[in-house]
Amino acid sequence: MFANSYALVFLTALAASLTPVASPAAETNPSMTLTTPVFGQIVSYTLPAGFAHGYENVSATGYIQESVPAGETVDDWTQIITMTGAKDAAGADQPLEAAAQNTLARYRDACPKTLSAQSFGPSRIDGRESLTVFLGCGGIKTADGGEISEKSVVSFIKGTTEVYTLQWAEHTPATTTAPDYDQALWTDRLSKLAPIRICDRVAGEGAPYPSCVFRD
Repeated sequence: MFANSYALVFLTALAASLTPVASPAAETNPSMTLTTPVFGQIVSYTLPAGFAHGYENVSATGYIQESVPAGETVDDWTQIITMTGAKDAAGADQPLEAAAQNTLARYRDACPKTLSAQSFGPSRIDGRESLTVFLGCGGIKTADGGEISEKSVVSFIKGTTEVYTLQWAEHTPATTTAPDYDQALWTDRLSKLAPIRICDRVAGEGAPYPSCVFRD
């Protein structure tokens, strides 16, 4: 089972290396497909209208891509969509439950009093093994010493040799209790990221990677 003791701040260390830049106006940002090579494969998903992509960082073992609403930055946001890849993390036998817990355990102390966590069990995304979890924290510390509430849904997806994640998170005023899971809200948000595809690279193919374009 997914333990209820894991902290909410997800991949903060990678995100901190990004330079905050305000996204352009929402009306200039209709929904679009982001198709990105990430180590051994290509990750494709829908960026909802009103969000702007422009932040990414890559190291020898990790990749992160972030998008925020118009006028917001990665340091000051109400919502954020994050895609990550961990190189050579999948392994032949490692279950995604273990991958999720190993990643989230690094932040387990960020929300000791008002944390809620829920796993929706194994599933499949684009035919690949996946695991989606909800995380909520009534009050986490901000850089200026204040507190905010943070809620997110994270999908872990097992690639051929990597583990990919796609996360939608939101900030709201702090509360003294653990947040509840709003099924209607988060189901709608996750549907806006679809279709999600994890594709093998095709030799000689470049952007926009037509082999990874979703077709009905």
